[in-house]
Amino acid sequence: EATLARARASLAGARANDRLARARVVQAKTDLSRAVITSPVDGVVLTRSVEPGNTVAASLQAPELFLIAEDLRKMKLQVAIQEADVGLVKTGHKATFLVDAWPERTFDAEVKLVHVYPTVTNNVVTYTAELTVDNADELLRPGMTAVTTIMSDPRKNVLRVPNTALRFSPRREPQSASFSLFSTRRRGGRRSSSGAEAGGSTVYILRERNGVQRPRRVPVRTGRSDGTYTEILSGKLEAGAQVITEQREAQAQGQRGAGATNGAGATNGAGATNGAGATNGADRARRGATRSGRGQ
Repeated sequence: EATLARARASLAGARANDRLARARVVQAKTDLSRAVITSPVDGVVLTRSVEPGNTVAASLQAPELFLIAEDLRKMKLQVAIQEADVGLVKTGHKATFLVDAWPERTFDAEVKLVHVYPTVTNNVVTYTAELTVDNADELLRPGMTAVTTIMSDPRKNVLRVPNTALRFSPRREPQSASFSLFSTRRRGGRRSSSGAEAGGSTVYILRERNGVQRPRRVPVRTGRSDGTYTEILSGKLEAGAQVITEQREAQAQGQRGAGATNGAGATNGAGATNGAGATNGADRARRGATRSGRGQ
């Protein structure tokens, strides 16, 4: 009987070892299946952080092995908007941008959202705007630097002049100084030298006087600006008028004179004279160097 009992105990132990071995096989198969890493999405591998044979250990946070772009035909452009301009940028606004890789081509984009939380860099506050980009030609790549222009408030058929015309001020000819012991100031108060309307600006146009072309001051009231041209809301300035943008000294027959150079472009076509004109102007947010985000 004792021998029978020992045999039964050995059989039970062997069966227990069999079950333990089977459990170890299942655990080994599970570990083997987890050793194969499968990407959750289809796309293009941008970066690889590990090499074959490296040990990968996951603790509290899963390690990053690969960076994958799901679809490079649809990309996201991140633009830093200055706090002075963030109120002009809205969802759905159209935008254009340039990249150094394709300097002759302009790409289109559309504002998807504007982040509420600011980004502060060197005491400069900016807000990140995300723009959607159609990259069907796959010319754009993640990480490219772009110069973006956002159309915030388009204006059509408006009178505009270049900003250089608004900053222009004619130089006065030097005059001989004379001294007197008596004051020569006229009564009636001083007169403003700018000649501009309250809250307005001044441009100069050419007018003939005594057979000589001389600059004439024209007060105007300005509106929106795209950084290059400024909208004219009111003033005695007509489309096609030549405005002065700069003054150059010319040497002709021993005499020095001032000459007016190119003025504001007037129309969408090529013209013989450059003047202020009604064109399809557009108010744009300021340009800034931005970096495109990852493709999604």
